[in-house]
Amino acid sequence: MKRSSSQATVTPIDRTDEPRRLDLPDGGHAVAAANGLEVFDPSGRLLVRYRDGALELSPASGDLLLSAPNGKVRIEAGVDVEIAAARDVLVSGDRSAELAAARGAEADVAPRVRVDAHGAKVTGPTVEVRAQRGRAFLARADLVATAVRTSATTIETTAKRLDTTAEKVTLRAKELSQEIAGLLQTRAARVRTLVRGAFTLHTKTVHMKSEEDTAIDGRRVLLG
Repeated sequence: MKRSSSQATVTPIDRTDEPRRLDLPDGGHAVAAANGLEVFDPSGRLLVRYRDGALELSPASGDLLLSAPNGKVRIEAGVDVEIAAARDVLVSGDRSAELAAARGAEADVAPRVRVDAHGAKVTGPTVEVRAQRGRAFLARADLVATAVRTSATTIETTAKRLDTTAEKVTLRAKELSQEIAGLLQTRAARVRTLVRGAFTLHTKTVHMKSEEDTAIDGRRVLLG
């Protein structure tokens, strides 16, 4: 991110109007003119500039601290607020930290990100995540949705146990292959198989048992 220079946006005060200089005890000084005020450190580096309603704070070295031990610190702008850092940007709170896309009456229904002691929560009419690669490590995951649509070139699922409960399941595929190392068991009230072409069954032994009739209907029945 290209860092903007705040010094470039504030025009120096006009010293042609007989500015007044005030020397400070630590060696610094302040210069006051009709259109503004500037404060310098003992080395002559600008610390504070005020001109035509614009305020610039530029510590020569060290940190800049805005503190209100017994109150609230609020930064409000009529247009935009931009925060840029050469290294890291950290936002934290003893109770929570929240980012919302609206304020005032619309804040309750606005998209937002909230982080507190219980976890992180993202809410909004639409949530979109784009990445070349993603990984999630979850001890437990619960997905509650009215509709779920998945589109992928390849889907691989590895699980010790897979349980599916549904009122109706429809599977459409060009080819379906199943490989079961142990037992394949189906429990159903009725079973119906419709095959357009040939039906082939290869097995070592076949055991068929019915409590009532067993019917085989075909043009020819070949045995042996």
